[in-house]
Amino acid sequence: MPKKYTLLFIFASIIFLGHFLFSGQAIYGDGIDYWAYLPSIYFDHDIDFQNEYRHVYNPENNNSYNPEKAPEIQKTRYTSIGKTDNPHPPGTAIVWFPAFVSADAISAIFNFPRTGYANTYQIIVGLWSILLTTFALYLNEQIVYKLIKDRKIALIATLGIFFATPLLYYGSYDILNSHFVSFFFSSLTLYLILVKPIELKSALLIGISIGLATLVRIQETLLLIPTFIYFYLHKDLRVKLPVIFFIWLILTLPLGFLWLYLYGYPLPETYTAFGKNEWLKFGSLFHFTNGLFFRTPIILLSLFGLKQLIQKEKLVLWVFATFFILQYILITFQGGWEAAAYGGRMYISTLPLFTILLAFALKLIKQKWSMKLATSMVILFSIVNMLSIASFVLFEKEVNSGRKRGLEEQTQEKVLKIINNFF
Repeated sequence: MPKKYTLLFIFASIIFLGHFLFSGQAIYGDGIDYWAYLPSIYFDHDIDFQNEYRHVYNPENNNSYNPEKAPEIQKTRYTSIGKTDNPHPPGTAIVWFPAFVSADAISAIFNFPRTGYANTYQIIVGLWSILLTTFALYLNEQIVYKLIKDRKIALIATLGIFFATPLLYYGSYDILNSHFVSFFFSSLTLYLILVKPIELKSALLIGISIGLATLVRIQETLLLIPTFIYFYLHKDLRVKLPVIFFIWLILTLPLGFLWLYLYGYPLPETYTAFGKNEWLKFGSLFHFTNGLFFRTPIILLSLFGLKQLIQKEKLVLWVFATFFILQYILITFQGGWEAAAYGGRMYISTLPLFTILLAFALKLIKQKWSMKLATSMVILFSIVNMLSIASFVLFEKEVNSGRKRGLEEQTQEKVLKIINNFF
């Protein structure tokens, strides 16, 4: 990757490591569910998560050679057939697995704790996650450049999507979660469709990318629909559709067996049991804390690129509109957008498409006014987003990871203590 992305990786890593230094660990909230697959499969060689949900998460216990276990499972519940529930699919853990194995090898060499929870595991997996996020941003720049043929605009739009959206938060501060993985596979899928020649190899990779995206979050199955539309509208590509669908099916079938083991039937309750079954509500877009447009106004700026996108890349618009509308319907119906989270994180897989829109909007600003104004607007929205994240972390977020006070509250106390001591 170019040097600028190396610098971006270093920047995000500093944020991650700084947060880790304050909080003492990076696994909390939903990250506990995604992480549970790793020690369960690697050390226990099973998918019985009872041991993992009895682990007591704190810096001392994580780094113990003989970590303490709670008497009962924490955070989760037992399913109707008595299994320890893990409501999230294993895709994120699959992506983490190479880094987890590398961390275990390092732990074995240097005689560090080999329990799967120590700092070595968390830091190496976190840095691996940031590397993948950085690579996904590089792919986004290539996608945009292919469409607008302006390298500077492509770079600024890509950096704008990172610094001025929830991706900054979930691509650095709260990296041990599923959101960066959804962004990665969405970016990879779009790159393979729009940039690479569509040959058999590309079709196989698209199927793999969408299949793994589905294993990360079930809602990413929706990537199949805009992909189908794009291929169907290109008559010469229609023959590749069965290949994509077959690869996707092969990769996602094991999910049915996992659900059968956990719930006794091959269809999950996880996407409907806790939802509100609401359809035409707009909180996921305009809510003060979690709304995509309200919390991330640069997305609204990107909408000014719609006219140029319609004129120059109508087919890409079809892909964008279909995917975004379907995501909106599912996210609203499921209701998970209301959970304690920063911004419209459930829309994070649509960000590659908003990068394209933002690039067209910035190009329009450049043509009508100046490149300096376009760059200044991205910088302004990035500063607004950083201040918004700081407000969220220090004053709004409440995370409870099985204890009375969660990691964010502890981080807040430490930061405020340092500020008070300094002044």
